[in-house]
Amino acid sequence: MKPMTDEQLVSLIKKNPDKGIAAALELYAGQVKTICMAYLSGCSPEDIEETIADCFVMLWKSIGRFDPQKGYSLKSYLYGIARKTAISWFRKHRPGETLLLDEEILKANIDIENETETREAQQILHAVVDAMDEPDRSVFILRFFYNQRVAEIARRLQISQKRVENGLYRGKEKLRIMLLKRGIES
Repeated sequence: MKPMTDEQLVSLIKKNPDKGIAAALELYAGQVKTICMAYLSGCSPEDIEETIADCFVMLWKSIGRFDPQKGYSLKSYLYGIARKTAISWFRKHRPGETLLLDEEILKANIDIENETETREAQQILHAVVDAMDEPDRSVFILRFFYNQRVAEIARRLQISQKRVENGLYRGKEKLRIMLLKRGIES
């Protein structure tokens, strides 16, 4: 298969969903599987495969909302879908269990091309989190490392949900800026 631009793939998915999704599967199925497996470790292979399929169905259903002008690639958009789909599956089928964010998931979400950049991105992530003031630091850790919902975090830290949301926004923005300064696309 010859390389395809995001615009070409989006157009193909819109005009001919069967061929477009087949092309997306060929290009991205491996990484989507890695993301799903990282979030769903311990789940059956069938559950993981079903989640992967759901990711590509969601890509097809949401392709009209993909906007390359927002500064991210179709690949990143799909990886975000994979992350959200896997987390949703986990929450639905394993209520009450805590989902931990490990280094492999960090690698998949930051979408780094080589090991040196991966280490640098991990160092940046840890530096940004360490530099945060409380309660923003706890908010960020609880949300992205322990996958707790905003309401749960607010209740646990005894702060408003709006304060939690603001802390998450500030933390993500600091991380994005630090990654961009180092030439790493988030």
